[in-house]
Amino acid sequence: GGHISVQSSPGAGTTFLIHMPVARPTDSEPASEEEAAPTVSLTGTLLVAEDDDVLRRLVRTMLETGGYDVMTARSGEEALARAEAFAGGIDALVTDVIMPGMRGPELASRLRALRPELRVVFVTGYSDDPLDHDLRPGDMLLTKPFGMEALLGAVGGVLSEPGARRAAQ
Repeated sequence: GGHISVQSSPGAGTTFLIHMPVARPTDSEPASEEEAAPTVSLTGTLLVAEDDDVLRRLVRTMLETGGYDVMTARSGEEALARAEAFAGGIDALVTDVIMPGMRGPELASRLRALRPELRVVFVTGYSDDPLDHDLRPGDMLLTKPFGMEALLGAVGGVLSEPGARRAAQ
Protein backbone atom coordinates (compact mmCIF):
# COMPACT_ATOMS: atom_id res chain seq x y z
CA GLY A 1 0.00 0.00 0.00
CA GLY A 2 3.01 2.32 -0.09
CA HIS A 3 5.54 3.44 -2.66
CA ILE A 4 9.09 4.72 -3.01
CA SER A 5 10.21 7.73 -5.05
CA VAL A 6 13.86 8.10 -6.02
CA GLN A 7 15.64 11.25 -7.20
CA SER A 8 19.28 10.99 -8.22
CA SER A 9 21.74 13.37 -9.86
CA PRO A 10 25.39 12.66 -10.67
CA GLY A 11 27.58 14.36 -8.11
CA ALA A 12 24.59 15.57 -6.08
CA GLY A 13 23.50 12.35 -4.37
CA THR A 14 20.31 10.36 -4.16
CA THR A 15 17.10 10.97 -2.24
CA PHE A 16 14.65 8.19 -1.42
CA LEU A 17 11.13 9.15 -0.31
CA ILE A 18 9.32 6.23 1.26
CA HIS A 19 5.56 6.58 1.55
CA MET A 20 3.85 4.05 3.80
CA PRO A 21 0.19 3.74 4.78
CA VAL A 22 -0.84 4.84 8.25
CA ALA A 23 -0.84 1.97 10.73
CA ARG A 24 -4.16 1.34 12.38
CA PRO A 25 -4.15 0.65 16.13
CA THR A 26 -5.14 -2.86 17.07
CA ASP A 27 -7.75 -3.71 19.65
CA SER A 28 -5.73 -6.59 21.06
CA GLU A 29 -4.22 -6.16 24.50
CA PRO A 30 -1.76 -8.42 26.31
CA ALA A 31 -3.52 -11.31 28.03
CA SER A 32 -2.12 -10.29 31.40
CA GLU A 33 0.05 -7.65 32.99
CA GLU A 34 2.95 -10.12 33.09
CA GLU A 35 2.90 -10.35 29.29
CA ALA A 36 2.96 -6.58 28.84
CA ALA A 37 6.38 -5.10 28.11
CA PRO A 38 7.85 -3.66 31.29
CA THR A 39 8.05 0.10 31.27
CA VAL A 40 10.62 1.90 33.35
CA SER A 41 9.85 5.51 34.04
CA LEU A 42 13.07 7.42 33.57
CA THR A 43 13.23 11.06 34.43
CA GLY A 44 16.08 13.33 35.18
CA THR A 45 17.91 16.54 34.57
CA LEU A 46 19.72 16.84 31.27
CA LEU A 47 22.25 19.34 30.00
CA VAL A 48 22.12 19.97 26.24
CA ALA A 49 25.11 21.59 24.52
CA GLU A 50 24.39 22.48 20.88
CA ASP A 51 25.68 25.48 18.94
CA ASP A 52 22.82 25.53 16.41
CA ASP A 53 20.02 27.64 17.94
CA VAL A 54 17.18 25.94 16.05
CA LEU A 55 18.38 22.43 16.80
CA ARG A 56 19.04 23.29 20.45
CA ARG A 57 15.45 24.53 20.88
CA LEU A 58 14.08 21.47 19.06
CA VAL A 59 16.09 19.04 21.20
CA ARG A 60 14.96 20.84 24.34
CA THR A 61 11.32 20.61 23.29
CA MET A 62 11.59 16.91 22.45
CA LEU A 63 13.29 16.10 25.76
CA GLU A 64 10.84 18.16 27.82
CA THR A 65 7.98 16.42 26.01
CA GLY A 66 9.61 13.16 27.08
CA GLY A 67 9.43 14.25 30.72
CA TYR A 68 12.97 15.48 31.34
CA ASP A 69 14.11 18.71 32.98
CA VAL A 70 16.45 20.39 30.50
CA MET A 71 19.17 23.02 30.75
CA THR A 72 20.68 24.26 27.50
CA ALA A 73 23.93 25.86 26.42
CA ARG A 74 25.13 27.12 23.04
CA SER A 75 28.77 26.13 23.60
CA GLY A 76 30.94 23.79 25.61
CA GLU A 77 32.17 26.69 27.71
CA GLU A 78 28.62 27.80 28.53
CA ALA A 79 27.61 24.20 29.35
CA LEU A 80 30.57 23.83 31.71
CA ALA A 81 29.68 27.10 33.46
CA ARG A 82 26.00 26.05 33.82
CA ALA A 83 27.00 22.69 35.27
CA GLU A 84 29.41 24.27 37.73
CA ALA A 85 26.73 26.73 38.89
CA PHE A 86 23.98 24.09 39.15
CA ALA A 87 23.79 22.58 42.63
CA GLY A 88 21.46 19.72 41.66
CA GLY A 89 22.25 16.47 39.90
CA ILE A 90 22.76 16.26 36.15
CA ASP A 91 21.86 12.80 34.91
CA ALA A 92 23.06 13.09 31.33
CA LEU A 93 24.78 15.38 28.88
CA VAL A 94 23.48 15.57 25.30
CA THR A 95 26.24 17.26 23.34
CA ASP A 96 27.09 17.99 19.76
CA VAL A 97 30.49 16.49 18.92
CA ILE A 98 31.67 19.38 16.74
CA MET A 99 31.18 22.86 18.21
CA PRO A 100 33.29 26.01 17.98
CA GLY A 101 35.72 26.27 20.86
CA MET A 102 35.30 23.33 23.20
CA ARG A 103 34.11 20.21 21.40
CA GLY A 104 31.74 17.64 22.85
CA PRO A 105 34.32 15.03 23.92
CA GLU A 106 36.36 17.65 25.79
CA LEU A 107 33.20 18.98 27.45
CA ALA A 108 32.22 15.45 28.52
CA SER A 109 35.69 14.82 29.94
CA ARG A 110 35.72 18.08 31.89
CA LEU A 111 32.19 17.53 33.23
CA ARG A 112 33.04 13.98 34.26
CA ALA A 113 35.91 15.37 36.34
CA LEU A 114 33.19 17.19 38.34
CA ARG A 115 30.44 14.57 38.03
CA PRO A 116 31.99 11.12 37.47
CA GLU A 117 28.66 9.30 37.02
CA LEU A 118 27.53 11.59 34.18
CA ARG A 119 26.06 9.74 31.19
CA VAL A 120 26.60 11.15 27.69
CA VAL A 121 24.75 11.11 24.38
CA PHE A 122 27.05 12.45 21.66
CA VAL A 123 25.26 13.93 18.64
CA THR A 124 27.04 14.22 15.30
CA GLY A 125 26.31 15.03 11.70
CA TYR A 126 29.31 12.96 10.63
CA SER A 127 29.39 9.21 10.20
CA ASP A 128 32.98 8.57 11.28
CA ASP A 129 34.11 6.00 13.83
CA PRO A 130 32.35 6.49 17.19
CA LEU A 131 35.53 5.43 18.99
CA ASP A 132 37.00 8.77 17.95
CA HIS A 133 34.50 10.44 20.29
CA ASP A 134 35.79 8.96 23.56
CA LEU A 135 32.72 6.82 24.08
CA ARG A 136 32.65 5.07 27.42
CA PRO A 137 30.59 1.96 28.08
CA GLY A 138 27.01 3.14 28.38
CA ASP A 139 27.48 6.28 26.25
CA MET A 140 25.65 6.62 22.94
CA LEU A 141 26.36 8.22 19.59
CA LEU A 142 23.32 9.63 17.79
CA THR A 143 23.69 10.65 14.15
CA LYS A 144 21.86 13.68 12.74
CA PRO A 145 19.19 13.93 11.52
CA PHE A 146 17.19 12.15 14.21
CA GLY A 147 13.62 12.20 15.44
CA MET A 148 12.07 12.36 18.86
CA GLU A 149 11.87 8.58 19.23
CA ALA A 150 15.59 8.14 18.48
CA LEU A 151 16.57 10.97 20.85
CA LEU A 152 14.40 9.73 23.71
CA GLY A 153 15.62 6.19 23.06
CA ALA A 154 19.27 7.26 23.27
CA VAL A 155 18.72 9.24 26.48
CA GLY A 156 16.63 6.45 27.99
CA GLY A 157 19.34 4.00 26.98
CA VAL A 158 22.14 5.82 28.77
CA LEU A 159 19.98 6.43 31.83
CA SER A 160 18.92 2.78 32.05
CA GLU A 161 22.53 1.61 32.31
CA PRO A 162 23.52 0.23 35.73
CA GLY A 163 24.45 3.03 38.06
CA ALA A 164 22.22 5.63 36.42
CA ARG A 165 19.79 7.48 38.65
CA ARG A 166 16.24 6.21 38.17
CA ALA A 167 13.06 8.06 38.98
CA ALA A 168 11.41 7.18 42.23
CA GLN A 169 8.75 4.55 41.64
